[in-house]
Amino acid sequence: YFRASEIMEVIFRKYFASVKMWGNFNPSFFDSINKVFICLVACAMHHCLKT
Repeated sequence: YFRASEIMEVIFRKYFASVKMWGNFNPSFFDSINKVFICLVACAMHHCLKT
């Protein structure tokens, strides 16, 4: 089972994975993520880890 903080870290790392995003921290990044998006990411992670 994943904790919410780990799911947010996966989203954060993926968002800043590209070279053009390095050093461009957006303070409102976490505010723009809603519950539906977190659920979608959690389901995708569960599906990837299950197979």
